[in-house]
Amino acid sequence: MKKGVREIARELGLSRNTVRCYLREEQAVRYAPPTGRSPTRHSTMVRRASDWQKDELRIEEVQLGRRAGQ
Repeated sequence: MKKGVREIARELGLSRNTVRCYLREEQAVRYAPPTGRSPTRHSTMVRRASDWQKDELRIEEVQLGRRAGQ
């Protein structure tokens, strides 16, 4: 019994276009979901904010050191 593209897509959790692409391939290609997640926008911003805070602390330490040394 043949399965339709829509049914295959639903079973695999893929888009119909992805299923069509794989069905059109002349050689069989094994599908593998992405292994690593790319950083989200939120995690990137959190990391940058953390770096900025560290930089501000370093600047304050330098300024305090200069004042103490005067």
